Amino acid sequence: MGAGRVAGPIRIRLHDAALYDRDMIRFNAGDGTACTACWLAPAALPADVALFPDGLAAALAAR
Repeated sequence: MGAGRVAGPIRIRLHDAALYDRDMIRFNAGDGTACTACWLAPAALPADVALFPDGLAAALAAR
């Protein structure tokens, strides 16, 4: 997925376009929580894995 590309109704824009080419992105959330983001097909995830941000799973299901 390239910089600024739209995936259905969800727009994912990262500050550094090079991040789109990485399998995983490690970062700290606003509250300092260590996080890892990765590009996966939602259907391939176990049911107990939450998507971020809130509402992403419902928006993807509506596509």
